[in-house]
Amino acid sequence: MPEARYMHQAVIAKGKTGSWSLFVAGGKSSVRTWHDTMWCLDLLPYFKTGLKKTLADGKTVNLTSEWQTCAPMQAARSNFAMIALKNFIYTYGGISGAQTGDRSHEPVLSSVLIERYVIAGDNWETIQVSSVPRLAAFSWCQMGDTAEIAIVGGTNGEIMSDETNVIDLSTGVMQQSTFEFNTCMGTMCYQASKQTLYHIGGMNSEGIDFSAKLDNPERNWTEIDKNHSLVLNSTQLELCNAPSVYFY
Repeated sequence: MPEARYMHQAVIAKGKTGSWSLFVAGGKSSVRTWHDTMWCLDLLPYFKTGLKKTLADGKTVNLTSEWQTCAPMQAARSNFAMIALKNFIYTYGGISGAQTGDRSHEPVLSSVLIERYVIAGDNWETIQVSSVPRLAAFSWCQMGDTAEIAIVGGTNGEIMSDETNVIDLSTGVMQQSTFEFNTCMGTMCYQASKQTLYHIGGMNSEGIDFSAKLDNPERNWTEIDKNHSLVLNSTQLELCNAPSVYFY
């Protein structure tokens, strides 16, 4: 990439030329530096090797790809969600900075909650979804190939959330429920055929992976197994980002 990043997001979508491209957005370059950047890389030379192109002087050379700078997001973000859907890339939530002085440990959440990137026009648009909570550092996943994303836990900048929100980015509809499991900094897998969420890692997980059925009226998480390291305090947060994934 043009610059080092962490806590960013990346998706693959069709670029302006119609070939698949890698889009990388946001993230941090240091402890207190957040970014609104978006870069893209045409993947065609990686998918099809040996391609050639003819230069203006008539010389034939190998087709290569270089990182391109896209229009920046309307807000800097880290610890956020991003999905590609048709000709758009959607982002939700995230941290844009930190407070100062005695409150320098508190995050500043993104002022633009949901926005989408129009690939053809190289521009960002604000998306309004009623009652969507302002969160960051949540577990999340796209619901199969749909426009819905599931958001589990996270933080509002003061406390961890115990809510599970399913947001439809195309219709602006949100389903909200409480599963009485407040967590953040975890990861999640989704099995669409059974309406089941698998939550892996994160604060308060006590080293246990959980599953929950969205159509279960009891709204409770079921313990799967104790498969990863127990996170006891904030100095061990790096363990949250190295969970194991299991196949059933």
